[in-house]
Amino acid sequence: MNGSGRYIWQTMIFNAMSMSVCSVLETMPVPLELALAPENEAHRDVILSLPRQIEAKVLSRHIADAVCRLWRPICAPWCQY
Repeated sequence: MNGSGRYIWQTMIFNAMSMSVCSVLETMPVPLELALAPENEAHRDVILSLPRQIEAKVLSRHIADAVCRLWRPICAPWCQY
């Protein structure tokens, strides 16, 4: 895969991840009656502050950390804490 093709796929993956996590975080409090642990509120704020369109070659460390901390049970084997 050439550089531009790789960049397009990375952008699509970053945007899909961002939209998915935002959707879950926005849905949690009311219909699902789930609460976020206080230590994860800063990570939630990072995700919810992201633009709807992420155009980057690399996902920044603070965004990756926020995703991993919010999804710790799911992504524990891949996340570095």
